[in-house]
Amino acid sequence: MNQLLEQFKNLNPKDPGAWPPLPKALMLLGLAQIVEHERNRFAWAMVAAFLLAPVPAVLVPENGAVNRATAILPFGMLLAGYGLKLLWSVRSIPQSRTIAAIGGAGLLVLGGSYAAW
Repeated sequence: MNQLLEQFKNLNPKDPGAWPPLPKALMLLGLAQIVEHERNRFAWAMVAAFLLAPVPAVLVPENGAVNRATAILPFGMLLAGYGLKLLWSVRSIPQSRTIAAIGGAGLLVLGGSYAAW
């Protein structure tokens, strides 16, 4: 877990396209989920927004291009959420949903207590 968290410490704020391996993998799984299973317009609009969000930053040379390129971040996380949805639907491990829910609740409490501290 520490090795996974170390990847997030070294993020360059001037490069919003540099994602650690875990979100990259979840985004790929999310894209697979959308292509294979999702039939709603929101999912496809989100993929289009993820692909088109950095275009204005590329087209106009300016110093604030990095700030414009950060528009890709929420769409990337939404795409990663679809990847989690795909992982959540896997039924290869019995009781995997229960284990994941308990672990997620524990991390939520831990994060909330850290934020309150």
